[in-house]
Amino acid sequence: MAGKSNPLTARVIVNRMWQWHFGAGIVRTPNNFGILSEPPSHPELLDWLAARLMEENWSLKEMHRRMVLSGTYRRTGKVTEEEFGRDPDNRFFGRFAARRLDAEEIRDAMLSVSGSLTPVPGGAADDQLSGPKRSLYLQTARW
Repeated sequence: MAGKSNPLTARVIVNRMWQWHFGAGIVRTPNNFGILSEPPSHPELLDWLAARLMEENWSLKEMHRRMVLSGTYRRTGKVTEEEFGRDPDNRFFGRFAARRLDAEEIRDAMLSVSGSLTPVPGGAADDQLSGPKRSLYLQTARW
């Protein structure tokens, strides 16, 4: 199933990782890689990334690094009217797609920008909602 003779597993993993980082997969139908799926927007890129994943002993860490250090990941989110006219849905990843932040990410960003964020990790979980620690250390209500 995960051998070099069957690259489907690697292609699916790479596509899902790409979707996580860029908001949309190279194949826009991540749950269907079969005959009825949409064709990949960049088939050569998908094959190349899948081959790298297999060559690097299936290291997801290396694949994440490769994606976030790419020029595509570092693109600006600003778009001119001409660029928007050519690719309104950003199908070809010509710009970075804006994404909605979670509440924890917004809180951490506001603390960081204001200079209030404490860089020291860990500590007690006593009423940290009003404290300057990252949201990662907040208590979670599990019902």
